[in-house]
Amino acid sequence: MAAKSLTSALSIVLLAVALVCGQGQQQSQQQGQQQGRQVNDINVCFPGEGELRFTTPDPAFPPTVEQFSYSLFRTLSAATGEKSAIMSPYSIWSVLSLAYFGSMGSTQREIENALNFANKTHALSNWRALRFFLEGGAGDAELGIANRGYFSMQLRLNRCLTSNIFDLRLVDFTKSEETRRQINKDVSDTTRGRIPELITFLPPQTRLALVNAIYFKGTWASLFDATLTRPQEFLVPPGRSSGVVQMMTRQDVMSAGEAAGLDSKMIELPYRNSSISMFLLLPNDPRAPISSMVARLNPTTFVGAVRELAAQPQIPVTLSMPKFTLTTRYEDELKSALFNMGVKSLFDPSRADLTGFATAPPLHVDTAIHQATVEVNEEGTVAAGATAFINTRFGPQKTLNLTFNRPFVFLIVDKRTRLPLFIGKVTSAADLEKAV
Repeated sequence: MAAKSLTSALSIVLLAVALVCGQGQQQSQQQGQQQGRQVNDINVCFPGEGELRFTTPDPAFPPTVEQFSYSLFRTLSAATGEKSAIMSPYSIWSVLSLAYFGSMGSTQREIENALNFANKTHALSNWRALRFFLEGGAGDAELGIANRGYFSMQLRLNRCLTSNIFDLRLVDFTKSEETRRQINKDVSDTTRGRIPELITFLPPQTRLALVNAIYFKGTWASLFDATLTRPQEFLVPPGRSSGVVQMMTRQDVMSAGEAAGLDSKMIELPYRNSSISMFLLLPNDPRAPISSMVARLNPTTFVGAVRELAAQPQIPVTLSMPKFTLTTRYEDELKSALFNMGVKSLFDPSRADLTGFATAPPLHVDTAIHQATVEVNEEGTVAAGATAFINTRFGPQKTLNLTFNRPFVFLIVDKRTRLPLFIGKVTSAADLEKAV
């Protein structure tokens, strides 16, 4: 009986232990699941800011990107003076947004004001949705966008951000040359080799690199005939030659006319089966410096001009414009431009607060680089004959002659959101490379 009682007691104890162990495992699993939910729950990262959405952008969001884009272009254009230049305001906006998601305190407030963000959840939702919306609307054109954050392996990254901003990675910056080559390869892959070496030097003390790359390729809806391309002088105010460019010519029915708010002529060159178009702006006064028109370029004046064109019927146009390649690189000019737009503490090691990425060691940004390149050509001479054939329908109608043989501004714009993906100015033949 004693042995039987002992056996029963032992069974009860073992059962109790099993129950306790089972409860412990269940509690551990529940805690792990809860932690996983917390990491993926944006309200844990950014408390009280609402839910994260990944659908289409909020209609009120793209205008904030527009405002930043034109302000930045005017500021950087002033830094380059009367020289030709190209930039992608969207690329710079994307990286500054990425820095914003990891910012806190005064750094967060400064970037928030510069980008006109409501809060991090709203900004992150639209930052991601806008990218997919732009890429999805490119149609037959090719638009590729990549955002990446590279962080030192010595950092303990905020798991909230790594769970909601997917391409944040740890790298070994002590192997600085190897890491530099990898970052440049990532950029080169996205830009199809157009920007092969964004970063020229990377010290082993580096702790982070926030990077965006954007690539666009579109074919004109109506092609230029390469056999009509001829050398022609490119004039600069007050009318002297700056050299010779290869001038492409096309006759067609196009959307063109006055851009009253910009005191210029405007023409739209759409890309085939795409929501993206190039817009060219030619000042009415050939003696006026291009800076006078750039100073007036903003969302109100540009969108107003686009709406005026859309409200008018297309007209016969004889268009002549240069065939060219243009590359511009910004470093100190970009930091100065952002500083002038109110983003100051981000670049100050004693004041920067990027503890949203990692609490220690302290992070800041000391180098800002932007490089952009554009090539404009006939995009296929074989199909160019269709342009000349279409022109023969116009007969004796009055034709608008637009010859871009003097300084002009160009924009590559997504028409649905009105966002300028690239903005540039051509001011001298001496700044241009020959396009193949």
